[in-house]
Amino acid sequence: VNEAVDAILESRDTTCLIVAHRLSTIARAGRIVVLEDGRITESGTYKELVIICIKPI
Repeated sequence: VNEAVDAILESRDTTCLIVAHRLSTIARAGRIVVLEDGRITESGTYKELVIICIKPI
């Protein structure tokens, strides 16, 4: 799965929506949106979210 996601992310002319529970799956994404109870609670890059998130992603 990670290889397929990496191939999609390398194609800069494509928007991809990935629903994942594993951090390794989303770590290379350009933007990550964290949902809780159907609402956006955080948004940013992997590095930004690791710094600001109190709860694990």
